[in-house]
Amino acid sequence: MTKLTLYFYYLYSFFFCLRHLPWRQARHIPILIHPRVRVKGMPRGSVEFLEPLRHGMLILGFDGTIGQSNCRTLISIKNGGRLRVGNIVNMARGTRLIIDGGTMTIGSHFWCNGDCYFCCTARITIGDNNMYGWNVSFNTSDGHHIYEDGKAKPMEGDIAIGNHVWIASHCIIGKNTTIADDCVVAQHSLLSKPYDHPCSLIGGMPAKILKENYSWRG
Repeated sequence: MTKLTLYFYYLYSFFFCLRHLPWRQARHIPILIHPRVRVKGMPRGSVEFLEPLRHGMLILGFDGTIGQSNCRTLISIKNGGRLRVGNIVNMARGTRLIIDGGTMTIGSHFWCNGDCYFCCTARITIGDNNMYGWNVSFNTSDGHHIYEDGKAKPMEGDIAIGNHVWIASHCIIGKNTTIADDCVVAQHSLLSKPYDHPCSLIGGMPAKILKENYSWRG
């Protein structure tokens, strides 16, 4: 990346911040955003920063792993939705972030690769030092009402991810999922319940704890 290109990205991000953030936040350029990112809604005050303001706290739409991103980056915050971020929250090109009336909180030092999808209609809480592969999907809603013995089941539920969790590519994280600290989630896993044992290897469709006393470094 040349210095001229980098300057252009900073300038574009500055005007983006002026449009979508209060001046006291915008002047720090806390959001670095690629010009290709599509913004369908992001009212002033819908983004909250959990750490002292500095430039590049939230990074949106830049390249991840080569050859893995096919979608256009999209952010949409509406109906009173809120995004709360720590420091150095990086969402690579192709990420779709849809917050519709919910609250999504992401801790510091977060990285998700290309084409990840986050749909937050309730609450999504992600701790510090999380890393996700490509095509990881979070969804707090079933999207349609489901009935069991004629009784409606709750359509929405929260998701809570602990600190230092690695979720590998092509995983689906459904409503009512919790993951404890220091866990690893294997590729192509489907999670829809609590996994409360830290330092575990989680995998399968549906997922279960495969091994304990696991660790990772990234």
